[in-house]
Amino acid sequence: MRAGCARRDSTDVKTCSIARGIPAEFPGFSFSIGGSLRLIPRSADRILTCRRGVPPGPLIRMPKLPLGVFSDSGARSLIRRVLRENFRTYVGRYVLAFVLMGCTAAATGASVFLMKNITQVVFGGGAPDAAASAAGRGAALPGTWDDRALDWIGGLARHLYAPSEPGLVRLSAVSLAIIFVFLVKGASHYGSSVILARIGNNIIARQQERIGRHVLRQSLAFFVRYPSSDLITRTSQAASSASSVMSLLMMRVQDLFTSAALLFAMFKLDWRLSCGALFVMAPVLLLLGNIVKRIRKVAASQYQGLIQVVSAIQEAILGNKLIKTYNLEDHMSGRFREAVGGVEQRANKMAAVSARTSPAMEFMGGLAVACIVFYGGYRNLATGQGADSLIAFLTALLLAYEPIKRIARMNVQVQASLVGVGMLYEVLDMDHSIPDAPGARALEVRDGAIRLERVGFAYRPGVPVVRDVSLECEGGAVTALVGPSGSGKSTLLNLIERFYEADSGTIRIDGQDIRSITTASLRANLSLVSQDTFLFSDTIRNNIRFARPDASDAEVADAARAASAHDFILEQPQGYETQVGENGGQLSGGQRQRISIARAFLKNAPILLLDEATSALDSESEQQIQQAFDRLMNGRTTVVIAHRFSTIRNARRIHVMRDGGMIASGSHEELMRDPEGLYASLHRLQYGHAGGAGA
Repeated sequence: MRAGCARRDSTDVKTCSIARGIPAEFPGFSFSIGGSLRLIPRSADRILTCRRGVPPGPLIRMPKLPLGVFSDSGARSLIRRVLRENFRTYVGRYVLAFVLMGCTAAATGASVFLMKNITQVVFGGGAPDAAASAAGRGAALPGTWDDRALDWIGGLARHLYAPSEPGLVRLSAVSLAIIFVFLVKGASHYGSSVILARIGNNIIARQQERIGRHVLRQSLAFFVRYPSSDLITRTSQAASSASSVMSLLMMRVQDLFTSAALLFAMFKLDWRLSCGALFVMAPVLLLLGNIVKRIRKVAASQYQGLIQVVSAIQEAILGNKLIKTYNLEDHMSGRFREAVGGVEQRANKMAAVSARTSPAMEFMGGLAVACIVFYGGYRNLATGQGADSLIAFLTALLLAYEPIKRIARMNVQVQASLVGVGMLYEVLDMDHSIPDAPGARALEVRDGAIRLERVGFAYRPGVPVVRDVSLECEGGAVTALVGPSGSGKSTLLNLIERFYEADSGTIRIDGQDIRSITTASLRANLSLVSQDTFLFSDTIRNNIRFARPDASDAEVADAARAASAHDFILEQPQGYETQVGENGGQLSGGQRQRISIARAFLKNAPILLLDEATSALDSESEQQIQQAFDRLMNGRTTVVIAHRFSTIRNARRIHVMRDGGMIASGSHEELMRDPEGLYASLHRLQYGHAGGAGA
């Protein structure tokens, strides 16, 4: 096994790729040696090969974070966007929640005045008893709103069970008022909490559905930029951030209502003490401004760690055969432990930074209470006033402390969620889809002839992989593409299907430029069978039926028979209802390939694209599948990419590619007449002589 040392991209990630000997049972992965063997998904777009012995670098490509979130203007812009996209959708339910929040706040404020009356009734104060006596005589009473409310409740109590003592009337009124206030508070808080929870859950579901729908419509270039681990994290974690922001904002509305009600009670009881309490608490706001900036960066780092963990899990699952083959369990466990440890470290840092507000808030809150107790107590002692107002004021201050603290910390909590929101919107705003041209029409296939005229394409600017290619695929005939790896053959198929848009030139089907027809109609007339067969975690029947969801069971069975798959399907435990497992893990490579061919039979498209569909199969499986291909290709325009010459020797036309360009065309016999040509050289490498088995 040899290690290659070719530079593939300008990046500081250093690994060593094995040039030969990659097992065929690990499609979708390449391999590296950097002190130890490691598995790398081929979807990674930043890999640099190097010499053996170089310490392994990070395998997980870190996403570009939404740096705009790190500015105050960027944070405000994200908050406005979250509100704009979500508040209007649920405005009716939010209004109802606000009404219930107002009831909760009013009940909390009323409890302060109840505390004043409890103090008066229990510890004495004169005025309540006089008021109760007047109420017992049915006289109209002047006084504050709470006095009048309690007098009315006292009159109700007198009629219910006729207490004999006036003080007992007042005590009964206070007790009944306490029951009513806390009943209102509990019911309204329950209602608003349920409403906000349902809205939050619906926001998460909508955002996840939205990002899923957006991702499904992107071209392949999108998935080069965003690996699967990145997208999974954004879908599962970042999508919930929008709900978190809305929930935090709405719950702070509850705290705002409660704080306003309690501040009203405090100013109603004693405006001087209220001003003093607010003055003492003001310095905390200065501390919060410095913490917010730190929170943004720590939260961004935490999301990076989550992506690393997801990527490590994916590699451990998808590469389990390779890991066991090369005894990489300890190595991969170490990588996973390192990723999880990084997340834990960042989470601890987030907790420490977020908690920095607590000591300051607790100290300033305690200082405010101490000042109120000292000043209020001294004033009462000096003037001989009762303690009822001071006790009620302290009650209001202590009740207001928690909601005010939550309001003060809101910016810290929102900033942590905004990092996830920024990552969500970064994906949603990135559009790599290939839209239909204005006035695009449906493809009309007659013969199915495909013509490429001076087509060029590059995945990265300045590095073309297809150069000025012109060729024609005759309708109803087989056309083959041959060439060494990296010559651009698979890219041509991607361009025909419009997975990518050609940078130059034109691709026509029966004379129709594929850019002038709808993508849906183009792909409806194409079937693709590739080496890397993907099966959904579903039944065999449904995996075939994905090609045409409205197909009957009989049509599915007919397609399986045509693909030489019917017999082995019936041998499965549940026949067509057998679950194939993740990516068809319960089936062999040949069985998966025949299911893929059955899909193509069921779709019955006039144009067939075969991308090295038999290169990873043994001779027996290849023979069975080749027979199925012969039936499938009959009467269809077929473009074949194959490394085995036995599968293409009967092609009507063979095009030879090298370095992205077309260097020769002809039939098998015509190309073999040039012994120095690339086609003849490749043939000799496979069969050992010019007229071998494949000739």
